[in-house]
Parts: sequence; C-alpha cells; structure tokens
Amino acid sequence: MKIYKALTVCSILLSSTLANAQMYKWIDANGQTHFSDKPHVSAKKIKVDGSGKVKVIPVSKNTKKSLTNSQKTTTKSIRIRLRTLLKQKEFVKLNKILSKLDQSFKKDIKNEGELFMAYESFFIKKESFESLFDNWVKATPDSYIPYAARAKYRYAMSWKARGNNYSFSTPEKQKYEMGQYLKKAANDLNTGLDLNDDSIVLYEILMRVVKSQGSNEDAKAVLKKALTLYPATYNLRNIYLASLTPRWGGSYQEMQNFINETAQFVKLNPKLKQLESAIYIDKGNVLALKKEYELASLMFNSGTKFGENSGAFYERGENYVRLEEYKKAINSLNKAIEISSDWPLYFYWRAKAYIGLNQYNKAADDLNYAYELDPYDNSIRDKKRWVASKLSREAYDVKSEGDTKSAIEKYSTAIKYDPDNGDLFNQRARAYYDERKHALALADIKTAIELEPENYNHYLMLDYLVVKSNRDWNLIIQYWNQYIELKPNDARAYAEVAGTYYHNRDIKSAKRNAKKAADMGNNNGIEIYAKLKNLN
Repeated sequence: MKIYKALTVCSILLSSTLANAQMYKWIDANGQTHFSDKPHVSAKKIKVDGSGKVKVIPVSKNTKKSLTNSQKTTTKSIRIRLRTLLKQKEFVKLNKILSKLDQSFKKDIKNEGELFMAYESFFIKKESFESLFDNWVKATPDSYIPYAARAKYRYAMSWKARGNNYSFSTPEKQKYEMGQYLKKAANDLNTGLDLNDDSIVLYEILMRVVKSQGSNEDAKAVLKKALTLYPATYNLRNIYLASLTPRWGGSYQEMQNFINETAQFVKLNPKLKQLESAIYIDKGNVLALKKEYELASLMFNSGTKFGENSGAFYERGENYVRLEEYKKAINSLNKAIEISSDWPLYFYWRAKAYIGLNQYNKAADDLNYAYELDPYDNSIRDKKRWVASKLSREAYDVKSEGDTKSAIEKYSTAIKYDPDNGDLFNQRARAYYDERKHALALADIKTAIELEPENYNHYLMLDYLVVKSNRDWNLIIQYWNQYIELKPNDARAYAEVAGTYYHNRDIKSAKRNAKKAADMGNNNGIEIYAKLKNLN
C-alpha cells in the first residue's frame, strides 16, 4: 500500500465569485465559524469587495426577529451548490471553492467538518456522472482536487456495485465490481497525493477505501501518517474509531483506549470530546438490530451527553421513530439538523416521524429536501412515492363518500411528495371539476399532459373536461393531434378526434380520421365512419 500525507481542509466558502455579494457570518454551538449568502440567527453581515477585503456589519434586530419567527433550519446546502456546479461543468469555480475550504481548514482545524461535507457532494451513486468527473480531471490535470472528487465518486459507486446485503449473501460478481471501483479510486488517490501530499481529504477517502477492503491495519497506517500532519483531526479519528467496534473485529476496550489517547488533543479541537459518544452509539445500534429499542434508547441518550454530536441525536431520533414516539423523535432530529443540516437521512427520518403524526405536509417538505440533498438514494425516492400513493388512495376513498374538498386536499399533498406524477394531477383535475372549479381542473390536466405527453388517459380526461365545461372543440382537436403526432399508431385517438371534428362541423376531417381509425380495426372508428361516409 502506498502511504501519503494528509490535508485537513475546511469550512469557509468565500470564492471570488462572491465579490461584491452580501454574505453573513455566524458561530455555531461548537465554536465553528460559518459563512453563507443567506441570513442566520445571530449572524453578522459581511461585505466582500472586489479586492477580497471583508467588512463585518451587525445584523439589525428586525432581521433576527424575522428569522426566529420563520424557524428556518437550513440554508442552501453546499452539497447542492457544488453538485450543481459539477453538472454545469464549472470546474474552475469548483476548484476555487474547494481550495478556499482547504485554506480555511488549515487556519483552524475546527473547520474540518465543512470541508469534508463539501466532498460529500461527490458521493453520487449514478453511472452517468463518470464523464463529468473525467472532464473535470482533464480540465485541470495539475490540481489534486478533481482526483479527490473522482475518488469520492468511485468510492460511492463501489458501494452501489456491492449492494446492501451481508457479505455472505453478496454475489461474487458484485464484490468484483466493487473491487474494480476501489482500485480506480486508489489510483486517483495516488495521483492526488503526488500532486498534494498534505491533503486530509485524500487521506479521509483513502481510509474509507482500505477499510472497505477489510484492512484495518492499512487504515491504521493511513491514520498514523495523517496524524503526523493533523493530530487534532476529529473526522479521521472518528472514521478509524468505527473500525475498532466489535463487529469489525475490535472491542469496546480498544475503542476506549483510542479515545483516551486522543484526550491530549481536546484543547486544540474540542470536538474530539464527542468521540466519547461512539461506544454508546454502537451499543445502541447493536441493541436496535435486535429490536431491543427501549434499551437502545438508554444508550443513545448517553451518547448525546458529550457535546453537539449530530450523529448521536440522529441515532436517538431514528430509534424513537421505531418506538413510535414521534414527538420525541422530531425533537431529537431537530437537534441533529440544527447541528448539521446537510445529511439527507436526518430529514428522511424526521419525515417518517411526521408521517407517524399524520403531518403529511411537513413530511413532504422534509422528504423533498432529503431528495434534493441526495437524489440518487432510492429509499428516499421510494418513500416519497409510497406516501403519495397512500394519500391518493385515501383521496379516492373520501371522494367516493362525497367529500370532494378533502379529496382535493389529499391529492394536493400527494403531489407535494410526487410532483412528476401525471396521474395525481389527472385525479385532482376530476375532483376540481366536481367542485365546479373548471379553470383549476383544466390547468391540472394540462400539467398531467406536460408531465406524461404519451399518456392517452390524460387526453381523454381533457376531452371530457372541455366538453363538460366550455366545449372548446378547437382546443380538444389541438391536443388530440398533439397525441397523434407522438403516437401515430393509436387508433383510439383517431376515433376520438373524428368525433370532435364532427361536433366542430368539419365533416371532411371527421371522415378522414374516422376512416383512419376504421382501417386500423378500431370498432369505435368503424361505427363513426359508417355514419359519416355518406355525409358531405
């Protein structure tokens, strides 16, 4: 194994693109400094001029009050911003931002969390991103940053290839594919460290790669090398500590010994005190796997007593959901999100708690944000669709009982979960029509067609709604012709538009389309053509 130096990179996002922009600065409960382009409770305004000089301006009391009242917990996630820049192929901007984070970390090790979170942007389990990372490397081959980012991506893809089953039930082919991705990641890390051998990010990814290969000794060697550069790093120590758990062949005594050895660096980085949570969190997880949730709660509660450890509050919140203690779960997950708002699972599990309380709108907001943070997590996507389907069924039931208004509310909430589902708009359109809200009904069915332009049922519903409201035959004809252009072999459409042409007194077009449907064997078309063929 090739050993490298380490670079712990961190937290402030002040790229040259922010010159002359309004920025805000605040310090969280961990003593970490944050910057963003949106206000935050107790923040101070800063102005970045063209020369890069920073001027701090106190935020007015009114601003603080409005933020408190809004109860916003998140600003725009760095994961989302960086991933957007990647899709836009803004490689130079990406390098500048990540370089700034690196410099901020080197000034203050307590900023390392934000640097590592930035690289979480590239933990993407989707094959189509490979070319983007390749292009990034080609665009700036002399920078270690794109190699680190591509290594993070390849590490993510290795786990996608492996799947989520236990090792003994994972097919050898999947293990082989995982190994190939890990080899590619290792090659990127070698190149990155040749270019910059004091990058803590490269060490962090390397530790994960060798750990995934089952080599705790190699992980220890990587950590040892990194600690010569950054002895007070929390993130790398925390990663290694996980390899000392009993399930990885270690023991709680080994974990405690490692924590004790780390104590000498707590003054340099107070966050290291949070390592004490690790033993309680692991014990809680073991109990939770055995479905001993009450006992697990005791462990997670103990884990939250060692500072602002978002992971401890998250694990406790997840466990409360399993216990169906949803209000406690929300309180705990609120705390986790307050500490660190870039982890999609925090929002995912809070959404499950809201669902348990039948607070579907809040759950939808959380699931949508979780999906925005990680649109490649199938569990988040599937949960959104499951809830949308459940609400759709409930809407159908209450509508069948005559409560159309409640049905519309449920369809509207379902759409928040699954906004690309044309069937939901179709169903709400019919409900709006029953409430005599014709304009809203027509808007919904048009949206359904935009989302699913080849869905015959949407055009049929539009036909029905227009006939029942204003009989705008030209509009119906326009939409049926749009469908026919997309699906020229669907005989049903020719029969439908033939009837519409007839009502619009265009007998020639009606006969032409009816004959087309009849020639294709459509019974409705045969019947219509028989009635029309002798008309002029």
